[in-house]
Amino acid sequence: ATRWDTFGKLLKGVDLPKEEENFQKLYVKAPSFLSIHMGVKAEVLPLDTDCHHFVLENDWRRLEEPYGSIFLSIPTVLDASLAPEGCHILHIFTTSSIEDWEGLSRKEYEAKKELIADEIITRLEKKLFPGLKSSIDFMEVRTPKTHRRFLARNNGTYGPM
Repeated sequence: ATRWDTFGKLLKGVDLPKEEENFQKLYVKAPSFLSIHMGVKAEVLPLDTDCHHFVLENDWRRLEEPYGSIFLSIPTVLDASLAPEGCHILHIFTTSSIEDWEGLSRKEYEAKKELIADEIITRLEKKLFPGLKSSIDFMEVRTPKTHRRFLARNNGTYGPM
């Protein structure tokens, strides 16, 4: 749980310590993120693929925009035993905000997850791994709402605070 959850939900009715009050006034909460967990056929990745990638394309102004930059981790590059033989695990994540996902019907929510995941995978295909879409065996997409619900993160925020 975040500091906001601890002091706002777990310790209801308790006066906020002065140092916490000051912290919450000064600290800017981290954004949330959209994450895509994928299992892909190993042959889509070149043999010399690194474990971690950061993709920004050509526009530094997009660095902090929702979906502007992409972080990619491929743990099976370091330990192939983490996935079935002939497969790799990809964890892709990008900044997002809870507001982007509120007020949607279930159908709209699922369609938006699919659309954004497709856009991100297309960007990765262009920049790093041609044929990535056709190599997907498994995929789950998680949003800030997922992180708020299952990780007890205030507005789905990311990070230690």
